[in-house]
Amino acid sequence: MKIGKTDAFEADYMTKFRQIAAPFGIFMDYETDRAGRDIGLHLTQASSSGEGRIVTPISVWFQMKGIMPQTLSLKDLNASEQVTVALQTNHLAFWYMNPQPTYLAIYVGSAELFLAIDIKDWVGENFGDRILAHAPKTVAVSVSKRNLLDEQFFRNVLNRNLVPTLRSIFSREKDEGIARFLRDSSLVKWLFNCETSGSQARIRVVSYMSKMRTEVYFESSTAGAEWVEMRAHWQFAMSDLASSFPFLTFRPQRTAAWQYRIWMG
Repeated sequence: MKIGKTDAFEADYMTKFRQIAAPFGIFMDYETDRAGRDIGLHLTQASSSGEGRIVTPISVWFQMKGIMPQTLSLKDLNASEQVTVALQTNHLAFWYMNPQPTYLAIYVGSAELFLAIDIKDWVGENFGDRILAHAPKTVAVSVSKRNLLDEQFFRNVLNRNLVPTLRSIFSREKDEGIARFLRDSSLVKWLFNCETSGSQARIRVVSYMSKMRTEVYFESSTAGAEWVEMRAHWQFAMSDLASSFPFLTFRPQRTAAWQYRIWMG
């Protein structure tokens, strides 16, 4: 049995994609190709303890395209600012209407690199709902060479999709509540680690009355060593500590009246 040149090229770049993406998620595949998407990734992120990774609620999909070196030489690539591929109109319409994000990943064989964009956003910016009635069967999609698919790309994908995903999960919550969850989840992990390791944890609060600004500093100390700052939180017109950090229990009980106030003349 002979493996065609195109099949071998596709197998090669899919292996390379998996090597790049593996540290950032768990792969998902369709048993049959019926959705115009080649591979999915259930995103993960490093645990706060530094041991292993945790699974996030975010899943994204990729449509893979490969351009052989004989189709686009390195010389021609260097002379251009972008790479263009043709995609089926019905696939673009499907990705545009789908709630889950789909990314177009293009492997450029002559340079041995991947480029990637959020294809749903691309359709929204260039067509919007008009894509649903677009007559031509294919559409030319251009991707800038600046849009590299690398480690930073996956970090951006995670950060960009986290708030919308949490918003859909906590549909009754306002964005402020989701933002608080994102802000404080790592803080809760830090406090837990302090407790399990025997470290002390404290907060320092400074309230600038003339600026209506409050600063809260979270610090820890191990075995009598110097206090190390973990986070500095600034907030305008903060009421009291218990309301701003409802997951904390203060010993002894403190209110905003305890905060150290500074007047700036």
